[in-house]
Amino acid sequence: MELLSSKQDIGESLAAVDVLWQQYEKLESKTQSIYDNLTQLRMMVDKLCDNNHFASTDMRQFVTKLTNRYTFFEARLRERGNILRLSMAFHRHLEKRRQDCDFCQAEVMPFDDTMAAQDQQMDNLRESGG
Repeated sequence: MELLSSKQDIGESLAAVDVLWQQYEKLESKTQSIYDNLTQLRMMVDKLCDNNHFASTDMRQFVTKLTNRYTFFEARLRERGNILRLSMAFHRHLEKRRQDCDFCQAEVMPFDDTMAAQDQQMDNLRESGG
């Protein structure tokens, strides 16, 4: 539940998003068992209603409330998953751009250093009158 209550936490880095994603997947797998139990409960209540059980109306109302709460929870969980997917895509894209920049700097800097050295030699030659 903490994962859903911290909507603002989308991960500050790709590693942080990976941790949040792992938490999300664990919660999602636990949610599946809740859904399975809810489905079984609905089927049992339907059978009791078919057999005119004295508390069938109350049970059906209870199962309807549980189903509504589960539906709300599942919608929030999916929303959280979508946010984390977007965050992960953003951080992957950002990491790729960082790598591109690092590559460009590694390729351009030696050229800039060479140009600076040549400029310095030209200045020295001008000063010496050569």
